[in-house]
Amino acid sequence: VRAGATSSPSVMDMIGKLRDTLQSLRDREAYLEVKCRMEADEARANLREDRRKEALLAVMRRRKYLTMINDVARVRETIEGQLRTIEGAARRMEVMETVENGEQESR
Repeated sequence: VRAGATSSPSVMDMIGKLRDTLQSLRDREAYLEVKCRMEADEARANLREDRRKEALLAVMRRRKYLTMINDVARVRETIEGQLRTIEGAARRMEVMETVENGEQESR
């Protein structure tokens, strides 16, 4: 058994885990965007009712959610890059194995 053949399932497991992580980050990002919109709506409603202090607090919470959204987006982009790299490496390994098999069969 060659080294490439034994590492292949672990590479596929890693790719699957990264995809699961990406999905959870997308879900988290969507949740935070909803919360951000809710805080903006609350701030507007408080301003209409002349409750500036509550409106300011809602704006501050919205800003916190925006920061969290940016953090999640940055992590998601990093993981997407890692996933592309791993998938590309797995394809190259597969091609190399196919070439090696072809060379062995032609002998």
